[in-house]
Amino acid sequence: MTNIISTITLICGMVLPNATNFFAPQENKDLECIIKNLEMNFGIHTFNHTLEEVLLGNESHFGYVVDFNFNNNEKGYFIYSDLYNKPIILEIDLETSSLFSAVDGVNIYPSLGRYFFKVNNKYYDALNFNEVSKNNFNSDKFYASLGNLEGSETTIDIPYKYGTAQIYEIDGEMHYQYKASSANKKNNCANAAGVIMLNYWNNRYNNDILKLSNNEKIAGTQNMNTATAIKYMNIFYEYMSTNLGTDNILGTLPMNASSGFERLIKECGYSHTTENISSWNDIKKALDNDKTLLITSLDYTFTTGGTLTMPSYSDEDEIHMIINAKRRNKLETAHTFVGYGYFVYNMVGVDGSKWDEHFIRIADGWGNKRYYYWLGSTTYRIYSYDIYK
Repeated sequence: MTNIISTITLICGMVLPNATNFFAPQENKDLECIIKNLEMNFGIHTFNHTLEEVLLGNESHFGYVVDFNFNNNEKGYFIYSDLYNKPIILEIDLETSSLFSAVDGVNIYPSLGRYFFKVNNKYYDALNFNEVSKNNFNSDKFYASLGNLEGSETTIDIPYKYGTAQIYEIDGEMHYQYKASSANKKNNCANAAGVIMLNYWNNRYNNDILKLSNNEKIAGTQNMNTATAIKYMNIFYEYMSTNLGTDNILGTLPMNASSGFERLIKECGYSHTTENISSWNDIKKALDNDKTLLITSLDYTFTTGGTLTMPSYSDEDEIHMIINAKRRNKLETAHTFVGYGYFVYNMVGVDGSKWDEHFIRIADGWGNKRYYYWLGSTTYRIYSYDIYK
């Protein structure tokens, strides 16, 4: 299930009927408003709407999923919460139906990219239909991107005979390693990512975006000092709607992180081109064109160290490249961070087989330069940015 939308503007409150069938949006004024805004924002005509309730992990009411057809019978859906005084859109997809539409059961939606259903008092992962324990998601919270540090040590073991490497990094010293923890806010990894990107683009345009005084910069550089970084993290906390001012939704939704970053760039008199990308070719193309990446990942592997070694050569037997890493894959460990380069291993095995191993150079938001193991992670969203006057 892949969200493809960066932002949507909603201008109405919402009260929804409790139903699971085809419905006409005009039967409810608030729901009609949501559909009209969706159509206006994305230039589509929707029809065949179905509505199903979605629950938090503890099986309390959270909101609804609406599946629909649009234009030439294409499929889409969106999920939102109605617990508050305005609709909170959690995800939108105009490429496929929701996974919840495939099964007639109780829909459970505890965090970004995690979908479960209950049938005959048994619980299943909607991604693969494997039976799971409710202990995996039993919570009265919805977890967006939090940046929780908890994880487990792991080893990446790459057997090969010989190989080469492609390496590229966008002005690494301009991607200063600011820490989310500096701002004394909870679940604010996306805010730190925003500051790291903002600092880079301000550097790139010789301080013309923020026009920082010397007292706001680290001496001898164009980088924000800690006090200035905290100031802008606090601004992003508001602009990115982190924690959404609610008791149940924790962290930052990726589309809100993107729209919050874009808002500040516009306020500073600059423009942006934002792209939603997912393939490795698109990632490499964006980085080769010096576009920074805002990445949100659910199940991710970061290298423990900040460097990778070049592949060596074996005359006879295969050799192993061993990379120490940490994996984080719990509901509350989804994380948003900045990508600004890549390291690609072009490998050849003893049997002559060829393959690539992809790593993205990142600022992890915890104060470190690391690599994100592309093939060993589940990427939820990547936005690329080009900023210009």
